[in-house]
Amino acid sequence: MQARDTQARIGSSSALRLGAVVVACVATGCVALVDGRDRGNGDALTPAEYRAAAAELAAPQEPHAFLARLEGSWDVVMLVFPAPGVPPHELRGSMISEVILDGRFLHNEFEARGEDGMTLRGLGLTGYDNATECFTGTWIDTQHTSFSPFSCGERSANGQRLILRSTFKDPLTGEKLVKRDVLTLEGPDRHLYESFVSSSETSEFRAMSMVLTRTS
Repeated sequence: MQARDTQARIGSSSALRLGAVVVACVATGCVALVDGRDRGNGDALTPAEYRAAAAELAAPQEPHAFLARLEGSWDVVMLVFPAPGVPPHELRGSMISEVILDGRFLHNEFEARGEDGMTLRGLGLTGYDNATECFTGTWIDTQHTSFSPFSCGERSANGQRLILRSTFKDPLTGEKLVKRDVLTLEGPDRHLYESFVSSSETSEFRAMSMVLTRTS
């Protein structure tokens, strides 16, 4: 709620032509520089108010505490489904999840190996954007040379499920695909992560599932 109020105040300040405000994030925090041009009416934020509002908007909120629940070391059993009806390829490995930047983001480091000897290594970042009120993130791994961003995600009503959505092009066919990632907290020490893919030509199918069991 605080983040939403802050966003509204900053938006209102913009509408009132606060002037040219440049936010420079330095080691000691964010400094607002106002060039003194017309501010509109007197309700606009002062530089001090802007600094305070920006600091509030940048502070970790309750959704960041949700991400902190995912921190730890995990054993992973991963199933990759190449296409509907095709038997999955199994990989086993581990993932280390760590909250970074004073509680603002969750960093994942993943490594798994298949029965055929194939090794998959990946890195992920997940966060919550107070301004847009969305969970966001990105993923990179040894099977691709591109980033896999999440456009916007939200939690279920019971708070135990995180749904992330994204669109991307199949690098081989150029076909536009829609992906829905679902993380279900089955308990404090066991999570289920699933990816579902669809396109204009195919119905949604489960492309990947991953069971995570906490080791520490």
